[in-house]
Amino acid sequence: MALGTEVLRRHRVTGPPGEAPFQINVSWVHPRVADLAAEVDANPAAGEWLYRIEQAGHWPITWREVHRARMPSKEEAALLQIPTSLPVLEIVREGLSGQDGQPVEVTEYIIASDRVETEHMLQRAPDAQTPWPDLDPDLLSHGSDG
Repeated sequence: MALGTEVLRRHRVTGPPGEAPFQINVSWVHPRVADLAAEVDANPAAGEWLYRIEQAGHWPITWREVHRARMPSKEEAALLQIPTSLPVLEIVREGLSGQDGQPVEVTEYIIASDRVETEHMLQRAPDAQTPWPDLDPDLLSHGSDG
């Protein structure tokens, strides 16, 4: 997409009623699908605008995410009701069309670090060699420098 192209921007601060906001999320929606997301009302069902994009021929959307910890801006800290000294987790998610693999949206999530944890399951690749070659037991117990 060319620099300066107008996109639909969705900015939301969400969280449980009666509690401090949980997250800030800002979405930028590609012009080719912006009309679909713009039709969704101000309080949509979770994921409704993505559902509409998929229904319009972009099924299934796949996502690529980048996670990083950083310090919040003054505006972010105020919106999340946290001190500027508390780190945040920033997740940037790019949604790719199942039709052509091109981006349809990018969403940035900003979450106070005391309100989030992540869990990851790591698995060996299916083509990994069975489990390990036979090793000399002396190397295992004493290391390679004896």
